[in-house]
Amino acid sequence: MKSNRIPRAAKTLKVKFLIDTSGTKQGETVTVHKNDHGWVGQVASGKHYYFFPSMLRNPEVCEIAVIA
Repeated sequence: MKSNRIPRAAKTLKVKFLIDTSGTKQGETVTVHKNDHGWVGQVASGKHYYFFPSMLRNPEVCEIAVIA
C-alpha cells in the first residue's frame, strides 16, 4: 500500500479527506500547519483540531494535495 509521504521540512499541508472523521466530512479540504506540538488545522465548522501524522499519511483516510 502506498502512503502519503510528508517531507520532514514540510510546514503546511493541504489535505482532502476521503472519509468522514470525528472532525471532518468526506470531501472536505483542510489546511494543516506544523507547530511545536504537531499538525493543527481549522475545519469547516471553525474548530481547530490536531491531526496525527499517521492519519495524514494514510491514503485511505486522506489525500495530500499541496505540500509547502
